Amino acid sequence: MFLVLKIIKLLNSDANPAQVAGGALIGCMLGMAPLIGTNMAHVGLLFAFLLVFRVNIGTGLLFWGATKPLMFLIQPTIGIPLGAKLVLEGSTTRSWVQTLLETPGLALVEWETHAVTGGLVCGAILGLLLFIPIVSFINAYRTMVKERIRKSKALGVASNSLVGKIFKGILEGTPE
Repeated sequence: MFLVLKIIKLLNSDANPAQVAGGALIGCMLGMAPLIGTNMAHVGLLFAFLLVFRVNIGTGLLFWGATKPLMFLIQPTIGIPLGAKLVLEGSTTRSWVQTLLETPGLALVEWETHAVTGGLVCGAILGLLLFIPIVSFINAYRTMVKERIRKSKALGVASNSLVGKIFKGILEGTPE
């Protein structure tokens, strides 16, 4: 119930839909990145992106948790073979990985590990595939559904109760 209220509050807030979708993109990359090895600098780097860029942190954390179980399904079948192809076979991507390994700050990330590279690429693809539908959904909700709910008679009758006042405050974006 708490999660549903937070999502409704996010949909009714003044947050830019692109910021919400950007948080989902970084969250998908975090979720698809494996938590293996002694060096998890890729997780720290992506978490820093989540904090530094103007994206919705709550959405990023939500998608991180939502895509982590998906990682266990996708990683053995798609992620690791994709990472092996990118690191070992492609001459362009192999030189790109070598450049990343020689870059001072990015050298901490285990780019040569097939699971890390494949997981990050799968997460980026998933996040990019979700970016436009998330922005479209938020815009459609705000233009169509939000006004219908605000003008509904049921909300007007229910707004006299304590639960109705809380729900109306969430819909209008006022602090609780």
